[in-house]
Amino acid sequence: MCKRTTICLLVFVVGAAMIASAADPVVWYKFDESSGTTAADSSTYGTAGALEDFTSPWSTDVPGAPFNYLDGPGAHSLQCVQGGGATSNRVVVPDGTGNNIPTGDITMSFMFKSASAAFPGASLTFLCKGQRSGIPQQYTVFCNATGNLSADITDGTTKVQANWQTAETDVFDGTWHHIVWVINRTVQDFVFYLDGVTPTDPAMTYSGGGDLPEVWDAIASIASSDPLYIANNSDKADNDRSFSGNLDDLRIYNTALSAFEITMMYAPTPDTSAGVEHWELFY
Repeated sequence: MCKRTTICLLVFVVGAAMIASAADPVVWYKFDESSGTTAADSSTYGTAGALEDFTSPWSTDVPGAPFNYLDGPGAHSLQCVQGGGATSNRVVVPDGTGNNIPTGDITMSFMFKSASAAFPGASLTFLCKGQRSGIPQQYTVFCNATGNLSADITDGTTKVQANWQTAETDVFDGTWHHIVWVINRTVQDFVFYLDGVTPTDPAMTYSGGGDLPEVWDAIASIASSDPLYIANNSDKADNDRSFSGNLDDLRIYNTALSAFEITMMYAPTPDTSAGVEHWELFY
């Protein structure tokens, strides 16, 4: 006969420690300011970003459950408006030790909410390090005009890119979503997470030889002394790719986070209001 017993375990780990990654972000913009034209970097590097051409940047529209912040939910997000060319808004972050990742793995994580419940049908940039023309981007997360949500890295000569087609599962629906791209140079692959899980339908596709080891091997250092741009690219005057909607809790890690770490960033926090957790064991 199967018996059941309930064991109560005291919870000694609370708050941020419950969901913290083994690694710390090297870039971390909480976008929790309520005024001003500067976005603070909460990583140890503290490279603040300058808000450029924003009208009303700070919104009280923030993600709710089930997304977990490392330090608890904030009260504000960054509100972006698409269009306008040279006057389009973006955040410009100076080159710094945290955002310049010449070698090794990269994990890019952020929350976003589109301004409308339909895909805009235009290319847009969530973040990019480096120039779009001249010296190419070091790493980028963007969406093209056909709805491919993509990430890439390049050394200026060789580029690898992975794409996920948003048309099958529309993430431009006017609700909050958690996006994570892991660029794992160690195993030469990309991993994409949407709201804590890796979608299997549709399957991820590759561009520029992103599934070919010899192409990955050809990529040298991707060091760039150019800024990190958020919500648009470097040459917005000639090729505006601004994002319209809200961004929150943008983080970059100089390591490949595991599936467990990413799930813990998104999954609901256990109810510990009574100071205990209940685990049911069957034997």
